[in-house]
Amino acid sequence: MPAPRPLLRLACFAALALPACEDKTDPPAEDGASDGEDGASDGAEGAADGASDGGDGASDGVDGAEGSDGGPRLFWYSTCGDPACSGYRGPTEGVAVCTTEAEGAPCAEAGAQCDMQTDCNTFYVCAAEDPKDQDGGCPRSAARFKHQIHRLDAAGRAQAAAAALAVPLSTWRYTDQDPASPAHLGFIIEDIAPAGDHHPAVRPGGERVDLYGYTSLTLAAVQEQQAQLEALRAQNAALEARLDALEARCR
Repeated sequence: MPAPRPLLRLACFAALALPACEDKTDPPAEDGASDGEDGASDGAEGAADGASDGGDGASDGVDGAEGSDGGPRLFWYSTCGDPACSGYRGPTEGVAVCTTEAEGAPCAEAGAQCDMQTDCNTFYVCAAEDPKDQDGGCPRSAARFKHQIHRLDAAGRAQAAAAALAVPLSTWRYTDQDPASPAHLGFIIEDIAPAGDHHPAVRPGGERVDLYGYTSLTLAAVQEQQAQLEALRAQNAALEARLDALEARCR
């Protein structure tokens, strides 16, 4: 028995309606996927912006090493320390112990110092230029840093040795030193370079000792004495040889 016409119409309408319903439900899924992709893209862009901001922050950190008045950028530099490393003598009054400071790292306050606690008693100092490379800085002995090099001959060495032996030694205390504290031993600049005369052991300005020059004078004295000892040994050997020869003739 054939289905009634109204039922056929309902079945036909239902068949036509199913694809339409599927079309209506599919786009939201695609939109959701698109939104997910957009979200991932936004996240990546955010991360990239964050990294860029971080990089800018790092750059700002370096730029922050410039003085507040627009002056030169400041960095931590190590000082020369003792001419001869003989053990740590700190802490130093008024100088804090170094913590996070590092050679070449930016700093903010020109002239600030911290104690590195080394056997050479070196500090870090906040400066625009390395103090070791400035006039009066650490002595540099490599030939590439020097010109007009002249080796001392025997006469020059004897003159340097005589200058070392002529230095009068004294004991003293600095004017700001406790009178009960141990006295220092050394020389007074006016005793060896009066009226600002040039002396190898005195730095330009006439107020500070040139320890490198002073040590070199002392070395010249040692070398001169060694040369004299060798000459005396040779003379003594020659005398002994002559004595042996005379004794042989007397036998």
